[in-house]
Amino acid sequence: MIHGPCKGFDETNVCCQGKSGSGADKCGKGFPKPCRSDLLFGNNGYPLYRRRAVGEGGHFFKKRIKGKTITVDNAHFNVECSNSIKCIAYVTRYVNKGCDRILYSKMAEGDIVDEVKNYQEACYVNANEATWKIFKFPIHKRFPAVVSLDLHIEGENEVFYTAKQSEDEIKKKISNETQLTAFFKLCAQNKFVAGLFYHEMPNYFIFDKFTGRWVERRNNTSSLGRIRAVTSKTVELFYMRLLLTHRRGPTSFSDLRTVDGELYSTYREAVKAMGLLNGEDTWRQTTLEIINHTNDRKQLRATYASMLVFSDLEDQTNIWEETKDLFASDFLHNSGLEEYSDEIYLDALDDIQENVWNCGGGQISQYGLPPSRNREKVINAIRREKSYNKARLAEEINEKNVLLNEKQRLCYDTVMNYIDGDKKEFNGFFLDAPGGTGKSSVLNMILDTVRSTG
Repeated sequence: MIHGPCKGFDETNVCCQGKSGSGADKCGKGFPKPCRSDLLFGNNGYPLYRRRAVGEGGHFFKKRIKGKTITVDNAHFNVECSNSIKCIAYVTRYVNKGCDRILYSKMAEGDIVDEVKNYQEACYVNANEATWKIFKFPIHKRFPAVVSLDLHIEGENEVFYTAKQSEDEIKKKISNETQLTAFFKLCAQNKFVAGLFYHEMPNYFIFDKFTGRWVERRNNTSSLGRIRAVTSKTVELFYMRLLLTHRRGPTSFSDLRTVDGELYSTYREAVKAMGLLNGEDTWRQTTLEIINHTNDRKQLRATYASMLVFSDLEDQTNIWEETKDLFASDFLHNSGLEEYSDEIYLDALDDIQENVWNCGGGQISQYGLPPSRNREKVINAIRREKSYNKARLAEEINEKNVLLNEKQRLCYDTVMNYIDGDKKEFNGFFLDAPGGTGKSSVLNMILDTVRSTG
């Protein structure tokens, strides 16, 4: 093979990447190799080949690469002969890699190519492989067999059909038993099966998809059962799978959700009742530790979203109510307000929801958090206009009203008398004044009052 040229010509090659320091100006594979007039075996098992320079009888040729004509000599010739056990890579990769061989020859125009002969001669079988095949040793082996088990919510099993199938055929497929429903039925009928987990069924039974029944094995072979993996994004399916790995012999979907005689409405609640979820105190403590170790509230919400998606969390309702001020403190600061409001908390929930989606999760409401708005955020200026505390403003007016001088009080009374007399809500000067329209009329009125009072 011919290596390169790379360094100084095309440094996008893999051999030129990741080099730093004193070796930054060299190819990672050591090309071009130094020219030599003799062969020398190195201590590491790799020989230093004779590579004659062009002036000493060495060969070269010209090659056009990327619009440029370059000269390639013996220094770029890539060849290795594995002559020592120290050449581990070549001993395992080439000597024992199998039957392949390359034949090449110079042919004149009109010569006939015997493809059959070339194929037979190229199929080289070395001594190791020949001996293995003569003694009929196995080429590969996989034991035991792995059986994938169905997993679905009640009435949501997968049905495959084609456009050519009739409606009756499709209805029949829908009504067929699945591996899971057949397992439930057999648990109600067979005491031995009632003591098994779902994933243990392939050890003793084979599922006949034509009859929709689990049939007892007749020989000593066995298989491993693996329940189909699901993401925590599909919450109910995820917790249903968890229950199947901890409940022996369930007889129905409702029986799977029954714990200590109580039927729960969701699989998550049943998992919680079995104590398979970490306690609420554990996650509250974890959340508080994360809050205490970071001042970046955006990073805090991203970490919390990862916990929601990838951990078996308890209902987060109580934890959110306890820590929501800490999750939303940066939104309060950016809004310019002094007190938290529902809008501030919704900003934090919107950010958590976005991070949950980025992690592959679903709606945050499924984790016990309040639902987000799923819409554009409210502008801070509008939020401030809607968030005034009227009772607090009234107290502030009463406190500062006594501090007004005569002229200030005249301006204040003029505006307030106009508002009270016209019986309109004074909302940011957007109201009509006598003899004019819009906020400019009100502003002109105030300016006239100020001018008249000096």
